[in-house]
Amino acid sequence: MSHLSKNSVSRQVETAVLWLLSAYKRFVSPYLPAACRYEPSCSV
Repeated sequence: MSHLSKNSVSRQVETAVLWLLSAYKRFVSPYLPAACRYEPSCSV
C-alpha cells in the first residue's frame, strides 16, 4: 500500500470515529442517567 493510500485510509477511519462519537453524544448520551465516578465529591 502506498503512503498516499495509507493516509487516505487513516483519514477515513479518523472521520468515522469522530462521527460515531458525535452521534453518541447527540443521540445516546442525553437518555442516559447522570453518572459521576468520583462520588461523593463530584461537582455538578
